[in-house]
Amino acid sequence: MQHEAMVTTLRTLKLFGMAQAVSELAQQGAPAYQGAQAILGSLLKAEMAEREVRSVAYQMKAARFPAYRDLAGFDFGQSAANEALVRQLHTVTSWNRPTTWCWWVAPALARPTSPPPSACRHSSSIAGGCASFPPSNW
Repeated sequence: MQHEAMVTTLRTLKLFGMAQAVSELAQQGAPAYQGAQAILGSLLKAEMAEREVRSVAYQMKAARFPAYRDLAGFDFGQSAANEALVRQLHTVTSWNRPTTWCWWVAPALARPTSPPPSACRHSSSIAGGCASFPPSNW
């Protein structure tokens, strides 16, 4: 790395003291600086790479992406969950009969709400809010 590029990189990394010291050593023509120039260039490249990794890690943490989880890694021994029931629901083996699904939208609420009992009692049309689907139609 040339002297000017090294000083520019140091200033970009906000290492102003080091940039000043490198400029002074280059002006003096110190033999120790000439021998250390390659090492300083390698250290600058490593510092830039480290800062990039930390920046990406911070951005990923700030984005708060959901962590991927599955049943294979879940420890049922540490939980009060019924393992047999959870695995049965996961594989949908208990759904051997048509299931009635109800969708209910409350226009004044911004959160989901449960429908009143009369909404899904005898309706079988989607316009009425309910529909019956056998599991094979998924």
